[in-house]
Amino acid sequence: MLTSLAVPPWLALTLLLGVISGALFHLLFSGELGRLPVYLGVSVVAALLGGVVGAQLSVSPWTIGEAHVLAICGAAWSALAVTRLLEL
Repeated sequence: MLTSLAVPPWLALTLLLGVISGALFHLLFSGELGRLPVYLGVSVVAALLGGVVGAQLSVSPWTIGEAHVLAICGAAWSALAVTRLLEL
């Protein structure tokens, strides 16, 4: 018997926001195509960590379901800014 491996909606939204943040940051602040995988990786990991922290916060207007959008995007963009400053 096979079971369905469904992705929870909060995880899908977190991954989507992480990828969008990384791609937009690259578009705005970098012209080097080789930096795109770094920015995507950093933003997805930071978005996941921001989602975990955001889950501990109370429900606010910045929440979509179980995903705290402000915490997710804030963590992703903060990590991207640090990455850009350190030139990793």
